[in-house]
Amino acid sequence: SYRFTAGSDDGVRVYVDGALVIDRWVDRGFSTDSVDLTLAAGDHEVVMEYYEQFGAARASLGWAALP
Repeated sequence: SYRFTAGSDDGVRVYVDGALVIDRWVDRGFSTDSVDLTLAAGDHEVVMEYYEQFGAARASLGWAALP
């Protein structure tokens, strides 16, 4: 199992193996969102989409194994 965390100012979407797992496609100040996923062994595709509406631009994406 893994925790995926995306931070953004403004909108962000995260897909894992084609499935939308984080969907915060809204204007907002920097915030983070997380989701816990159980993945099978092997390679996986992770895609992040991001947009900036106005002001400071900031985005981050990370993941870590859960104990």
